[in-house]
Amino acid sequence: MRILFYYRGSEQLGVEILASILKQQGHDVGLIYDPGADNVFYFQLPIFKLLNIDKRLIKEAIEFKPDLIAFSCLTNLYPYVKSLATELKNHLDVPFIIGGVHPTTVPQKVMDDNIFDYLCVGEGDDALPELITALETGGDTTKIPNLWARVNGEVHRNAVRPLIQDLDSQPLPCKDLFYNSGAFYRSLLMMTSRGCPYKCSFCINNFYHQMRGEKEKFVRQKSVSYTIKEIHSYMKFRPTSIDFQDDIFGLNKSFMDEFADRYPKEIGLPFICNVHPLAVSQKHAQQLKKAGVAYAQMGVQSGDTDLRKWMHRTETNEQIEQSCRYLKEAGVKLNTEFIFGFPTETSEQMWESVKLINRINSDSTATFVFYPFPETEAYSQVDGLGLMDENQRKSVHEGLGSYHTTVMIDQPYAKEALNLASLVPLFNMLPDFFTDKLLKKMYRWNHGAFIRAIGLLSLPLLNPWQFKDRVFNFSHMLIRLIIRPKPRTQDSN
Repeated sequence: MRILFYYRGSEQLGVEILASILKQQGHDVGLIYDPGADNVFYFQLPIFKLLNIDKRLIKEAIEFKPDLIAFSCLTNLYPYVKSLATELKNHLDVPFIIGGVHPTTVPQKVMDDNIFDYLCVGEGDDALPELITALETGGDTTKIPNLWARVNGEVHRNAVRPLIQDLDSQPLPCKDLFYNSGAFYRSLLMMTSRGCPYKCSFCINNFYHQMRGEKEKFVRQKSVSYTIKEIHSYMKFRPTSIDFQDDIFGLNKSFMDEFADRYPKEIGLPFICNVHPLAVSQKHAQQLKKAGVAYAQMGVQSGDTDLRKWMHRTETNEQIEQSCRYLKEAGVKLNTEFIFGFPTETSEQMWESVKLINRINSDSTATFVFYPFPETEAYSQVDGLGLMDENQRKSVHEGLGSYHTTVMIDQPYAKEALNLASLVPLFNMLPDFFTDKLLKKMYRWNHGAFIRAIGLLSLPLLNPWQFKDRVFNFSHMLIRLIIRPKPRTQDSN
């Protein structure tokens, strides 16, 4: 069969592994890729609409002549997926399937939109190949675990299957589709594990834990040998750095011991990874440095202890500061992440975050605005507090807004949250004097174009090494956008 994937904005690791599995089974796989150039760097301008390529994507899809079109979708990508899929329905009479975070959390809403014939809840490594086999052979598509199926107007809902435990048994992901489409240039994404042990109330992993039984192993780790073999398979792209997308990198101690010894000798590329305050020991920090980490990214989220308890974050400010010291003493550059605008967060609690940021004194700080992702515990708490009306709930389930720019709930201190999200990254790089004398006044101003402009102008200064990579990647995307003549296809040979 001929299977066509759609994605937008970056390479997608789930699509890459699915493409590899399907190729291994002899199917032809293609990709229509939208770089999302009409909505970039956390802001939108009318002129960027000229970079919308939906018409080209539809033309490419028709030319590919697919037997099935598969969409992968994060929550805030759903408006784009829904729009393009609706238009494709007018041109192609083939089954559509959607998977990813958003359909997993709100499958009924997505199926009610009456666009998709099939929907995958959770991992699709086994479910998608089984569906394709059933479609090929005329088999029953209504009883496949992890899938919801619309057949003859009736929606069949199936239970989820156990998680795949042996990640080394999977074929190496296929990055060619995304590389040929310009989705990345010299910096590539990878994961050495799946799953997160923590259950932060605002995070999608909070929902995933609710899906699974207590006895099921949620965090699964690739071996170091498999990881290095995978990286070697990507050397044809001449990467200069790797962004490990593991929720928490190196949690498995035996993996980290071996990785710190072998990676710098056998690979040696600088990398970025995510760490957690409770998982960073002195030894862990030293291992990251030995392995060649360029930046460690730590989600702190808030400087207020009570607010962190509401998130199910048990670490104290002292533990956070100690973890940061371990990294700095080891010579590891640190990027900390904070969220502003939690449901009950006051202006004073937001300022506690600013004070903690000053004490940590990390190399850079990334900031976000609280977004009530559907079906997380935080979403239920927001709903229970009466901070969303029916229109706001519908907007969230449609995936509207963004955790970069939009307050989706009735937060009394929304302007402070937006201002701090815009200004803190820059002020983190300035002497404390500017925070005490200037930021303390500015964060209470009305949020407007002036504040947003300061935030945007500071982007190149925050993490120059990572910013350079993103500029190269984005420039490469635009070049490929202009010159690519047809959909990117990786045949089964």
